[in-house]
Order: sequence, then C-alpha cells, then structure tokens
Amino acid sequence: MNSETVKTIVLCVLIAISLYLSFKLWSYQPSYSEVIPEEIIPEVDIDGIEKTKQQLIQPRKIIFHDDGKFYALKDPKEQEKLYNEMISWEISDFAFGPKEEETEGKKLLEVIFPNPLNMQLVTNFFDFQNQDLDFPTWSFQRMQILQNEEDNLLTVEFPSIDGRNVAVGTFQNLNYMKLVENYFSREDFNEYILYPDEDLQIYLPKDQVSLPRITTRYTTIRPDKLIQVLFSDPSVVNQSSSSNLGQLFFTDNSQLRVYQDGSKMEYVSPVAEEMTWMTANDLLNFSLDHVNDHKGWTDDYSLLDIKESQNRIIYQLNYNGYPVFSSRDLTTLEQKWNNQRLIEYHRPLFRLSDPLDETTVDLPASLEVINYVQNLPNDFADDILDIQIGYRLSYESDERIIVLSPSWFANVGGNMVEVNQNEADYLKGGD
Repeated sequence: MNSETVKTIVLCVLIAISLYLSFKLWSYQPSYSEVIPEEIIPEVDIDGIEKTKQQLIQPRKIIFHDDGKFYALKDPKEQEKLYNEMISWEISDFAFGPKEEETEGKKLLEVIFPNPLNMQLVTNFFDFQNQDLDFPTWSFQRMQILQNEEDNLLTVEFPSIDGRNVAVGTFQNLNYMKLVENYFSREDFNEYILYPDEDLQIYLPKDQVSLPRITTRYTTIRPDKLIQVLFSDPSVVNQSSSSNLGQLFFTDNSQLRVYQDGSKMEYVSPVAEEMTWMTANDLLNFSLDHVNDHKGWTDDYSLLDIKESQNRIIYQLNYNGYPVFSSRDLTTLEQKWNNQRLIEYHRPLFRLSDPLDETTVDLPASLEVINYVQNLPNDFADDILDIQIGYRLSYESDERIIVLSPSWFANVGGNMVEVNQNEADYLKGGD
C-alpha cells in the first residue's frame, strides 16, 4: 500500500469523525436542571431586617454625672438618640497609656456597655480622622465624656477593665459641646443612686419605676427557610421528628434541631480541625454578614457579648429599650465560628407582633431591692456583678402568645437571676 492510499484512508476517517461529532453537537438537548451549579443558593429572607455595626453596638445605660449626683434620661429612645448622635463624632488626638488617676469633673457623661468590649471594636463606632493607630488588645466597658470648658472641647476616655490603662481623645467640634450642654439642661431625667458596693459602679433608679406588662401575639419563622441558609445542598438533608427532640434536619456533618413548640432552633456543624481563634472584629464582621444575608434581625437585637476565647458572639433581645430574659434561652441569638466557618447557630424562631394588652406594673423601689439581695442567704450579694430592670419572657405556644413581664434582674457570678420578693430563680447560666 503506497503512501497516497494511506493518506486517503486517514483523511476519510477524519472526515467521518468530524461529521459524527457535528451531528452529536447539533442534536444534543441539554438538561438545564443539571447545568445549574449546586453552590448557587437562592437568596433567603426570613422577614427580618439588615443591621449595621453601629445599630448593634449599643450601651445599656448613659449616666449623667452632675455635681455628685447621677441622672439618666427617662425615655430609652432618647438615650438611643443621644448615643447615635455621639457615634457620628470625630475623635482627635487619640492615644493610649497607663491610667494615673481617677477621672473627675463636675459634669460627666458615662456610657456603660452590657459587657467588656475589645478596644479594637471602637473603630466601628467612631471616626478617627485617618489617624494611624495601633489599637491595644485590652477591653473596656465604660466610656466617659468630660466637658473642658476652658478649651471648648470634650475629652473622651476609655478606661480598661483592670483599671491600669486608658485611651484618651478629644471631640473638638463646638457643636458637640453645645449638644452635651443642651442635654444637661433638660428636665426629662430620673435620678439614680449607687449600689452600696461603690467598686461595682452599679447605678439604680432612685424612685419607683412603673412599666407595662405586655401580652402580644407572635409569628413563627419557617424551618425550611433556615435549611436553605444553613445547608449548602438542601436536597440531601434528611428529616426526623420526635415528641422529645422536636424536628431534626441533618446531613452527615450538620444538624438543625427545631424545638417541638417551634420556639427556637439549634444548628451544629462540628469540625475536625483545630480551632482557629478569631479577633473580636472578625467575629462581629462574619456574624453580621451572615445574619444580614438572610435578614435575620427579626426583632430588636443588640450586641451582648463577644467571647474571643470561644469564637462565640451573642446578641440580646430588647423591648422598648430594656433587655429581655428567658429561662429557656429564647432571648439570645448566638453564633460560634471556626476558620471563617459557622459551626453553631442558636436563635429564637418567633417574631413579636403588636401588643394585645398592656397592664402597668409598679416595680419595687431600688432601695427595697438592695435590702432584699443583701439579706439573701449563701452570700448571694457577694457574687453580684450588676443589677438592672428588664423583661421576663414567657412563651405560651398553646395560646400562641408571649407575655413580657417587667422585673428586677441581677447578674450573679455570670448568671442572670430574676429578683423577686419570694425567691431568686436562675434564668440563664453563665460561662
């Protein structure tokens, strides 16, 4: 067989292959359900809202110091308004150093947060005018703003928790000074007193406080929406249910539990690798983005605590400016992360509706509460870290209502305890 014959045969074979492939290409009908990548997850909305860091990092109380007396605005909404004004201010001449003496001044604003915050978080709620700052890792819980009338400016201080360090800066805009002066001249204040152990710096309203007891309906968040949020491929999620555990949705490495009464959910996705510790800023950023992605702020939540040693972040439910507590962990939204991956997510599955009924409740005066807790057995008062007014949440699934009852609460060694005249019932465990 000569070379020309071989070339002819090879050419014919190539032409035949080309015709066959062209035919297959022309006649191919793709299955469009197969070409949609599994990683593309539809946007999920659980009917809440998105929030910013400034909206989440809120103080528990703002105390006005005026010639040795203490005051706070009567309306929590007015306190929120003042704080939102303050966090738009620019800080100048910011510096860190050892704390040499106690802050003194005739007029002083003290902003108190629910728990210690890492100093690096300050960048989320103040403008530092492009200052190149290397923030320390120590924590603060209070921010103090003093009037410097000689220089027409305000000085701001962040004392460290251990009292050894302080961060100091100035607000140099004259309008800031005038705003603070206007607040000090207002009449809508309640006077406060200090708890007898002054080292704790617990401020309590001097006069009796009356708040409404709220009965409200609620709507529930559908579990199938959370399945889309938490599982990369919802089609492979298995389901089971029992009277004890409620509904379980699970894959080989993740599980979502919805309680039988639909009140809350617990998601866990354990990891085999070692924990990679995240900074407070990283935990806040990842958590905020994740909850915003499914519009998960279904009620008024604010930052309660960031536990960097556990990669855990916790948000607290509030109502009308007061924290809400529950013996069943129905009032906190909590996440745990590892290496930028969500491994735990606990949250309520209800959304508060408009009130059905309100009844005014007169709470015991603070002096009565102080006397009560100091006379409890087992050195109860020795472990008190804080005392505050809040709401106790009662979830009544049979009637599909929630009752919010105002009461006094004490932080006793990290545990939130309702203080009443008959007994002290532990509501929420600490670390």
